[in-house]
Amino acid sequence: MPTKSTTTIANILEEAKKLFVSKNYADVTMLDIAEAAQMTKGALYYHFASKKSLYVAMMLAYLNHLADYVLNLFFNSIKATEV
Repeated sequence: MPTKSTTTIANILEEAKKLFVSKNYADVTMLDIAEAAQMTKGALYYHFASKKSLYVAMMLAYLNHLADYVLNLFFNSIKATEV
């Protein structure tokens, strides 16, 4: 079961992703992200020291998700051809 902190971070990253997709990186502020995640800016800074560190964490989470997806496709295609 995910911890409250893990759930909070996942929510922050999801809301940040929505903002970064809809706006330019430079146009998104930590306050924007905090408001979207329904938290204070101080609470956001508790989890991420800067916008840059949040952005990097968001991109790493996305790349890990993408890698898992590709590996899943790869291994499922091997299983399908072995049958």
